[in-house]
Amino acid sequence: MTTRGWELHVRWKDGSANWVALKDLKDSCHVPSADCSIANDLQDEPAFAWWVPHVIRKRKAIICKVKSKHWQRSHKHGVGCPGA
Repeated sequence: MTTRGWELHVRWKDGSANWVALKDLKDSCHVPSADCSIANDLQDEPAFAWWVPHVIRKRKAIICKVKSKHWQRSHKHGVGCPGA
């Protein structure tokens, strides 16, 4: 599958907007691109179907890992540590 021919209209933080190729967005900010494709019901299109599920799975794994590290560093035996 390829992302050739797909462009997304992006509104930047400074208020400007332009069309950006999907291949560039997928490489630079893949999680927001995946969220946008799900919100606009594009995840079943062939250009999105092969990478969106992978990105969403990876996002969940990263969040779980961060939460785990937080609890390991801030609690000992179920009790919160002061200053942690």
